[in-house]
Amino acid sequence: MNRCARALGVGLTLCAEASAFAQTPQRPTVAATQIKIAALKADRARLQEELRTVLTEDAKLVDAPPGDILIGLPTTLVKEIASEAITGPLRNVLLTLKNVVQVTRKDAIKTKTFLGMMTLGNYELTVYVQEVKARMKPQTPSLIFGSNRILVDLPVDVESGDVKATLIFKWDGKKLAGIVCGDLTSEHELQASVPRIVARLHGRLLIESRGEQLVVTPVLAPIELAFKVEPQQRTWDFIDDLIESRNAACQAALRKAAVGDKVKALVAQGFKTKLASNWLKPITLLASFRDTVEVGRATAKLAVTPTGVSITKTRIWYGANLLVKRGPDSGRKPAGSS
Repeated sequence: MNRCARALGVGLTLCAEASAFAQTPQRPTVAATQIKIAALKADRARLQEELRTVLTEDAKLVDAPPGDILIGLPTTLVKEIASEAITGPLRNVLLTLKNVVQVTRKDAIKTKTFLGMMTLGNYELTVYVQEVKARMKPQTPSLIFGSNRILVDLPVDVESGDVKATLIFKWDGKKLAGIVCGDLTSEHELQASVPRIVARLHGRLLIESRGEQLVVTPVLAPIELAFKVEPQQRTWDFIDDLIESRNAACQAALRKAAVGDKVKALVAQGFKTKLASNWLKPITLLASFRDTVEVGRATAKLAVTPTGVSITKTRIWYGANLLVKRGPDSGRKPAGSS
């Protein structure tokens, strides 16, 4: 009886093991696993493409800077800071330019006689602008973000101001004119004004990460100023008085040279000068972050340090490395503990 019971128990055990083995799923083959991996990759590519179709160009960040995380600053915020930095130094500035420009015009005056063409003389006109005073007022700048830079276009009002200049007239008479006029040199202080003009400041702002800061470096071209001069009436009276102070023959020679008209034409040309733009210094923005937080009974130290910058139309993105370190226990007991 015992032998039969023992045999029956062994048989039942073998049947149970066989049944369990039959119910165990078979391991997938290598080929099946590769097919499944390929299907998952295809699903991932499809989902990525769907995501790209709904993202804006700025959000795609093809050239995203390296780092553990990306932090985006709205261009509206940066625009306010940059605009104030650019316009602030120019606001209500009294512009004083010294030794601005010197313009000279030379010509020979000839006339037709019964002996043929005769040179009456040579003249030389020089306008030496010694000083210009005017007040500058910046308008609202236009800042264009993108392509990893910020383009700057700033209109600047240069309000009407005063000009101090010297008008120098030299006459070198030849032949008959030289006999009746001789050589003539005269200087006159030219008091004039300049009307309002609008100049433009062009350039770009470059942004880069340096250590724990973002540094905005301006690269600006000099401001080109083109002034028109409006002399007072006594300047033209000076020319007439100079001519009329000579004898009749000399007056005829000087009027033949149309000295008065040439002085007016020379002064009317105005003058150009450039105002250096090195007054704008780099702007520093703090881009790092450090803090200590409590997690349960322990503390954690967080540090965010920038690694690179990418500028789009709506955001200034900078990559940053995130460092988390466990600090000492705070000593506080968690809630509910005794």
